Amino acid sequence: MIGRSGRHSLFIVICVVLIFYFLCISLSSFWRKNELEDRNQNIISFKNLPPSSKNSKNISKNSKNISKSSKSSKGYSFTIVTAASSNHWCQLTYWINNIHNIIQVLPNYIKPRIIIYDLGLNKKHNIILEKSKEKYQNLYELRKFKFSKYPNFWNLDKHTRGDFGWKVGIIKEMSIEFPGYLIWSDTGTFIGQKALENLPNILKKYNGFISPRSPGNMGEWTHPGVYKYFNDDGSKYENNTNCNGGLSFFDTKKTQYLIDAWYKCALKKECIAPPGSNFTNHRQDQAILTYLVTIDHRKCDERLKDLARVHKFDYNCRSDNEINKYISDNNL
Repeated sequence: MIGRSGRHSLFIVICVVLIFYFLCISLSSFWRKNELEDRNQNIISFKNLPPSSKNSKNISKNSKNISKSSKSSKGYSFTIVTAASSNHWCQLTYWINNIHNIIQVLPNYIKPRIIIYDLGLNKKHNIILEKSKEKYQNLYELRKFKFSKYPNFWNLDKHTRGDFGWKVGIIKEMSIEFPGYLIWSDTGTFIGQKALENLPNILKKYNGFISPRSPGNMGEWTHPGVYKYFNDDGSKYENNTNCNGGLSFFDTKKTQYLIDAWYKCALKKECIAPPGSNFTNHRQDQAILTYLVTIDHRKCDERLKDLARVHKFDYNCRSDNEINKYISDNNL
């Protein structure tokens, strides 16, 4: 027979075993729940689409001019925007084809909005783009950039290229019209599939903004006139890496203030392109973005290849030879 002390010890052992058993069940359930949440994280993130511009608190007065057909962000996961003039026509055709191919393999819950700004495409190019829409299932919307709304120095010419102020203006317009996840991509930049699939997580990790690093540093590619304009000491930033002007990701709900400051500078030539600056010592839009990101205690240190691929078509891109690849009917 078991004595009283023995029964007491057995009771304690049974209690400990039961507690351990129920604890294991609880932990197992918790781990399974977290695993499912992680597995569905992208789906959940994209289902919580950015609000329509109608409900945004940061709408500017210019938003009244937005067309009725494009006021809402409903139905789209994020916005990708690019721009091209006639001298980048061939790059644009490659870019459209690449985006189309990627979208075909994205999960069906991811639906990007594609906006292409016309910076000076000729009549022939516009006809081709309109005809191509059918082939690409209305993949993109083509818009004419209204240079007349902005400073004269934004106008394109072969020497300054408008100091790339128009790029900042386009990003500003998109941030107002379609607040939420926003990507700027040059036509020579092919965004990676994984970057689009994981966009909510990427922007969450980087607190609403990411741009890969580009060669050189601020000492090489930010003109001293920028620091003079902002009344700052440029020597503090000489070794900081540059952001990449060809690819930027924003969550405007977190970093609209960054776009606003960039835009405010771009409106003034002495800020975005100070006296004495040129393409050999300054990177215009890229330099200002890098400076603003740096003083906001951020860094552009992600590798480009983790987000996109860059292609240079200067030697092998001939628009006249590419036309037949992108439309089925070229009888213009």
